[in-house]
Amino acid sequence: MVNSDFKIQEPGGFSRERSKEQQPLVSVIIPVLNRAKQLEAALLSVLSQRVGIAEVIVIDGGSTDGTLDIVQKYCDRLAYWVSEMDRGIYDAMNKGIKRARGKYVYFMGSDDTLIARLDELRSVLCDPSTIYYGNLRTQSGKGWDGPFNSWRLAVRTMNHQSMFYPIIAFDNGGFSTKYRICGDWEFNLRCYGDKRLRFQYIPYEIAFFSTDGLSSHIEDAAFRADRLSLVRENLPFHAFIYASVRSFIGRFVRT
Repeated sequence: MVNSDFKIQEPGGFSRERSKEQQPLVSVIIPVLNRAKQLEAALLSVLSQRVGIAEVIVIDGGSTDGTLDIVQKYCDRLAYWVSEMDRGIYDAMNKGIKRARGKYVYFMGSDDTLIARLDELRSVLCDPSTIYYGNLRTQSGKGWDGPFNSWRLAVRTMNHQSMFYPIIAFDNGGFSTKYRICGDWEFNLRCYGDKRLRFQYIPYEIAFFSTDGLSSHIEDAAFRADRLSLVRENLPFHAFIYASVRSFIGRFVRT
């Protein structure tokens, strides 16, 4: 379930009516826990962008390995940061959303790096009701994922490191903390079912995605149990049938 207490806040008296010159294009939210060796490269990939185009928000889950030394090294260049215990990555991401002032919100893992030049995307990120998504690069050098439709979203999701969410995408709630790994997939399904929003693929390489993160090694049993019902609720019926058949064949093959 979505957190019932989730609300977009206006920190520091911020108003969405501010002039375009004062509002950053993108709020980059970086949830982190004990990633001292990786975090600096992630931060620098955003802080090296053109001044004023992005704000950086770091949500630390109570690191004990020196991560906070890196955060404090760059604290004067961060829009906001906090270090406190949380309920996992999606709780941290929700905290970041509540502090976001940008037109779009972008989530980056603490061991990922931003490749795209955000100033080059200014003319692309232009519709406040569109979720834009592009491609990723991995250690193998492979670029992925390309365009999605309802059929494809029924069986896999875009990676959030490739996505720019307009701020209105969070008006009806943030990420569900029920899911440990696949909360972004559940959120994307909800967004697809939201008639106010649309998805658009952009043929840009957005980020280097590290496959060493938690999501690459742990299965989300809660989401697996709920996936078909979520697909049926948010996607066209043909996508639900497709996902059901794929799921049945997968169980048969595994046995």
